[in-house]
Amino acid sequence: MLWNKEKILIVLALTLIASVANADYTFGMPTVITTDHVTAPSVSTDGLTMYADSKILGGYGDWDIFVYTRETIYDDWSEPVNIGSTINSSAADGNPDISADGLTLFFNSRRPGGQGDNDIYMITRTTKDEPWSEPENIGSVINSPYLDAHPSISSDGKSLYFTSDRPGGYGDRDIYVSTRATINDLWSEPVNLGPMVNSSSWDSGPDISNDGLTLFFDSDRPGGYGLDDIYVTTRATTEDDWGVPMNLGPIVNDDNYNITSCISADGSVLYWFSTNGRLREVSVNPVVDLDGNGLFDIDDLVIVIENWDTNEPSCDIAPAPFGNGIVDKKDLEVFMSYWNQVVDVAAYYKLDEIEGDIAYNSSGYYCDANVIGDPNWRPEGGMIDGAIELDGIDDFVLTLCYLNPDSGPFSVFAWIKGGMPNQTIISQDTGTNWLSLDPNGCLMTELKKNRGNNLLSEVVITDGDWHRVGLVWDGTNRYLYVDDEAVAQDTQSALLSSTGSLIIGAGNDLGTGTFFSGMIDDVRIYDRVITP
Repeated sequence: MLWNKEKILIVLALTLIASVANADYTFGMPTVITTDHVTAPSVSTDGLTMYADSKILGGYGDWDIFVYTRETIYDDWSEPVNIGSTINSSAADGNPDISADGLTLFFNSRRPGGQGDNDIYMITRTTKDEPWSEPENIGSVINSPYLDAHPSISSDGKSLYFTSDRPGGYGDRDIYVSTRATINDLWSEPVNLGPMVNSSSWDSGPDISNDGLTLFFDSDRPGGYGLDDIYVTTRATTEDDWGVPMNLGPIVNDDNYNITSCISADGSVLYWFSTNGRLREVSVNPVVDLDGNGLFDIDDLVIVIENWDTNEPSCDIAPAPFGNGIVDKKDLEVFMSYWNQVVDVAAYYKLDEIEGDIAYNSSGYYCDANVIGDPNWRPEGGMIDGAIELDGIDDFVLTLCYLNPDSGPFSVFAWIKGGMPNQTIISQDTGTNWLSLDPNGCLMTELKKNRGNNLLSEVVITDGDWHRVGLVWDGTNRYLYVDDEAVAQDTQSALLSSTGSLIIGAGNDLGTGTFFSGMIDDVRIYDRVITP
């Protein structure tokens, strides 16, 4: 009967006729992809080549452009390779931006012979296997006697966004765009993006999305989280005006400089430079779990249908990353690709491995974990397929990701069997114990604000049965769950900030007596509220 209902709803959706909206989305867990001091990443359409600049890696001048490569999007990036003396000069060369076809690279340079303080140049090649041409100044229509830098070319090659401090702007630096009718035509006079995008502060580093509907940039305008934050502005079509810029929030922005962002061609990964971790990346995930139960199922599909042909932001998720202003067939196709899956999860450790020292993250984003000690894999002994069995002495799982508890609402759930009083289920290095057992074997959390109290339950979970335990913070309240029932709750308006790695099966200090003795299975970490 349920299947018939599902089919009816799907057919109804596909027969409805296909306003500005921004998709609801969530970030994954940021990862440092290289500690090389490089900035201004620009990633090719296939995700296998990344251009960036550096002042300290060595080269031909003040700043040089480097290139990284990888075999697949799941591999690590190679060591940086200087792009060569044909392109890099004895002056500062940087802020590269590769075209969608990979045949043109724009960058800025202070080399002699330009129009002003910093000019935009381009190099070309006939195929990806051919060498680059000599750099060419793109001319005085775009380049002024002042600073012109940070080029970002649209996927069709007809719009060039850049930064300039020329007179007539709204602040220290402003973002401009120049257009042309075809890629063979001359560039038009640059146009300031106006006071909706540009502020009285520093606005720089534009990066245009593949569909031309989303523009990322960095700014030191008031109200941010750090010295320089990354913002995003969107529009419904390429003919519409840009909307009010939105700060990307504390998962991306911290109290340092966060600048020179780059969105992948498919809108699923954001790259940027942070002085607190160098070059980073984070997944940009559409929120498809509309009712908050951790799955995309029939109830979510009903919500999509009820909002069909509207500009409801929560249902407008295609094209990535922020939709196009209408809920239509494109959105439904994305939603249905998640049918009956665990969704919108920042990290998901199934712990179903049968051997080895890696616990793989199944959230679709690279954030695997190292298995420390000599635990036993139990391929058929878990609550959901396999599980890992820890000895309570020196076994634990160290993840390669983090979630700052104070950056916003989050949830963490896991299945456990066994354990003893005072042992820890999940903790955070340099932070505190998220889920642990009190002296009576009851579930508790030590995650709190300054001078706050631990949240204690009265439910014993060391009885040798499987239990699903969880912690949810909605930004105002803490909740503890056992077997999907709330067992403790209090008000907590803030939590201690930490960006340490997450630890499964041991205390935050790896202290004696904190190591978990028993089985742990299906660990899920969300950067949003989950309703069990």
